[in-house]
Amino acid sequence: MWLRRQLEPQRAAAALELLILRNAARKKFTNADRLFFIREALEQATGEQIAAWRASHFPLESCALDACCGLGADTVALARRGPVLSVESDPIRTACARANLIQLKLEARVYLLTADVTTMNLPSLRRSSVQAAFCDPSRRVDRGGQRRRARTLSDYLPHITWLNTLRDTFPFTALKLSPVDDLSSIQRPDDIVEYVGFRGECREAVLWCGEAAGSFQSPYQPFRRNAVIIDDDGSVNTLIQQPDVNLIPQSEPRSWLYEPNPAVIRAGRVAELAVQLDAWQLDSQIAYLTSDTLRLTPFAAAYRSLHFLPFSLHAIQEWLRKNNRRVEIVKRRGVPFEPEEIRRRLSSPALKEAPGITLILTRVAERASAILCERSGRDSI
Repeated sequence: MWLRRQLEPQRAAAALELLILRNAARKKFTNADRLFFIREALEQATGEQIAAWRASHFPLESCALDACCGLGADTVALARRGPVLSVESDPIRTACARANLIQLKLEARVYLLTADVTTMNLPSLRRSSVQAAFCDPSRRVDRGGQRRRARTLSDYLPHITWLNTLRDTFPFTALKLSPVDDLSSIQRPDDIVEYVGFRGECREAVLWCGEAAGSFQSPYQPFRRNAVIIDDDGSVNTLIQQPDVNLIPQSEPRSWLYEPNPAVIRAGRVAELAVQLDAWQLDSQIAYLTSDTLRLTPFAAAYRSLHFLPFSLHAIQEWLRKNNRRVEIVKRRGVPFEPEEIRRRLSSPALKEAPGITLILTRVAERASAILCERSGRDSI
C-alpha cells in the first residue's frame, strides 16, 4: 500500500516485483539486496558459489567471452579473474547485468554488448584478444504460448550446432548444460563433463572442451564424467572417474546407509564412492550403499540403520509402535510406492510427539524392502 501511495501503479508494481525477486535471489547471491533481476533470468542464473568455482578454471587475465550473459552472474565471476566480453540479446537483461556490474564495481573489467551472439564473427574475436569462451544457453522454449523447459539439447538457444562452432573456435571452452539431458550428442572423447551438486541437488552439468578439459589433473579416459560437490562456503570436492572400477559387491543393510548426492549418481560415480567408503550396494540397480562403519563424505548423506525388513505396512507400524518412533520422511528408489501416501498411512495420533525417523523404501536383492533409519548429524552433505 505504501508503494502505491508513493509511486504510479506501473512503478509500484515493478518495485514490488524487484523486492520479491531480491528475496528469492538470497538463495543464490550474498549481495542480492543490491542487485537487479527479472524472474525467468533469475531462475536460470548460476549461483555465485558455482560461478566462482567455474571461473577459477579459466586462465587468469586472459579475455573471456560470456556468450549469453543474462543477468551477469557468470560475468561477475569471470571479471574477478580477468577481462570479459559479455553478450546478451535481451536489452532488459543487458541493463540488469550492467547495473549489477556497477553495484559490484566490476564494470571497468567488462565490455557489455546487446547483440545476437550467433551473428558475431567468432574467428575475428579469436584473432583479436578473446582466448576462452563460456556459454549458458537458454533452456526455455515457447510451447503452446507458454515458456517451458527445453526437453533436449536441440531445443537450446543458441542451437547445439552453434555451440559446437563456439567450442571449435576457442581453445578453452566451457558450456553449462542441463544435468538431466543426454549429452552424448555433444560430448567428444577428449571432453570432460562435471555434474555439479549444491545443497543436496544436482544443479548443472559443465562440459569442458579443448584446453579446458586438458587442464584437469586426472587419469585420461574417453568420455570422462566426474561429480563435483560445492559447499556454501565455496569449498569444492571432486569425485573423478577411475579406470577399472565397475562392480560393487552387494549386501543387505548394515550399520550405516549412504544416499549418494544426485550429482554422483548422474555422473555414474557410485562405484568410485563405494570404494572410498568400503561399502556394499543394496541392489545392483539401486544407488544406495551400506557399510559397517561411518565414514564422513561430502558425496553422500549418511543414515544409521535401525531396522530392516521386507516391505509391509503392518510390520512397519508394529515396529514404530514398539519403539515409540514416527516416520518423518519417506524416501523411495526403485519401488512404485508414493512417499506421501505411505507417510499418511503410517501416521498415528499416539506417536505425534515421538522422535522422527526416515523410512527408506527400495529394493534389496531385487525385493521391495523397508529400512528405518536416522540421519547422521555429522555428514557434510
